[in-house]
Amino acid sequence: MGFHSSNIETLDDCVAGCEKLTEEMKSNEQSTWAKRMQSVDSAWEGSRATIFNAVLESHAIPSPDSACFIWGSNAAVIRCHQRGPRLLMCSSCDNEVHVKKPLHDRDVWINGFFQEIPHTTIVIDDGSLGFAKRYAPYLLCEVCLLCKRKGTLELVPSSEASIVITSKGRFDLFCCSYYCTGCHEHFSLVTVEKIIMEGYWPGSPKQFNHVFSEELFKLWDSVRKHMPGTSETAFLNRSVGNILSERGRVCKF
Repeated sequence: MGFHSSNIETLDDCVAGCEKLTEEMKSNEQSTWAKRMQSVDSAWEGSRATIFNAVLESHAIPSPDSACFIWGSNAAVIRCHQRGPRLLMCSSCDNEVHVKKPLHDRDVWINGFFQEIPHTTIVIDDGSLGFAKRYAPYLLCEVCLLCKRKGTLELVPSSEASIVITSKGRFDLFCCSYYCTGCHEHFSLVTVEKIIMEGYWPGSPKQFNHVFSEELFKLWDSVRKHMPGTSETAFLNRSVGNILSERGRVCKF
């Protein structure tokens, strides 16, 4: 049994009606999206002056009488990014904190501008910049591993280099050992077990001159999976290396 012409016309009308309804729905969706985007743009435009002033203020150097946020009576000379974008520190507190946390990004203000400084740079009492050894973070401890006493350790510097590479770039650090005034023994923390337990991996299980953070491996793994055409050289030299040079450190892998 075939269709009558009236049935065909009715079917055609139904299809046309559906198409018209679909177009109207698409038009309404586009209109809603356009209005939403217009509202967002309007909000940003209305906040332009506030945002501009906030950015300017974030780059303004502290006043000459700014005090250390940790030791309030001392003059502030350094800003630490990891401890807060506006946390200012005196040279004494800076040295005390960053002996144990050498991977922090810091800057000083010179001639009216902030200047990024390497992790080995310190501010001397006369206001000039000096050099201080910084030690690999996986080597630091507070309790003697032999007698288990706390507060009896004296750090013994070493001239042996320990280059640590993280997602923030390369840090030229040094090895160290400890002397315990309680049990009068020397000991070293340079073991593959200690390095791995602290979240790092040595370039070799027998040589610890180059050490890589786990976060760097995870970042590289994610980049390879989602951007398979990226080479290791481009990842290190262009991406990580760019961060490194901006922080005032050696850009070399």
